[in-house]
Amino acid sequence: MVPRKRYTQKNGHGHGHGPSHKQMTKELHHILRNNGNNSENIIYSEDDYNSNDGMLTTVWGPSMWHCLHTISFNYPVHPSESDKKHYREFILNLEYVLPCGKCRKNLRKNFKKLPLEAKDMESRATFSKYIYDLHEVINTMLKKKSGLSYADVRERYEHFRSRCTKSPKNIKKKTLKMVKKKKHVRFAKPLSVTEEKGCTEPLYGEKSKCVLQIVPQEKKCESFQMDKNCIKKRGESI
Repeated sequence: MVPRKRYTQKNGHGHGHGPSHKQMTKELHHILRNNGNNSENIIYSEDDYNSNDGMLTTVWGPSMWHCLHTISFNYPVHPSESDKKHYREFILNLEYVLPCGKCRKNLRKNFKKLPLEAKDMESRATFSKYIYDLHEVINTMLKKKSGLSYADVRERYEHFRSRCTKSPKNIKKKTLKMVKKKKHVRFAKPLSVTEEKGCTEPLYGEKSKCVLQIVPQEKKCESFQMDKNCIKKRGESI
């Protein structure tokens, strides 16, 4: 059995029970550098990993807004005082954690332009409208135009709520199976799609998932793209 290495700290903060931050970082880097075939994929140095430079807003910004809008449209319709407190603190604390120093400073300024007040926390409608307005304030600052109204954004994000949906492809397969089965069973009662799954008013469309794609900054494309098959429809005939 190989004896476990005992670490001692030279800064006087501890009693030899664990590694220092410097030792842990050094060993972790050593492990990554010597992790078989993966070592050839490591192109950055320890200085790079410890850089104080912020992250590219063009990379994390769109996904951050997507997350914020999703959170806002899932805010409780009738929030408790605890809900209001936690959601409000989450938004306000972004000015301390955004991965870009300039963005943190700008967000502070934008909070002064558009304060997050108690009235904004009263319902899902008021909170999601505030996030939409904040996004528009920042778009204006960046000289961007979304071209979307609050109603447009609310309708867009409702597609992503977890609810009873029907895939046209699956429904067609089930219908064929039911037709074949009916040929062999006399007086069988035909089952409707709603009876089979219990949905009284189903929506039709494919279930969605998000795929993050990093592209060259010069490439002209929309930062939000949604497959037409993921757009839900109500009462669509099969």
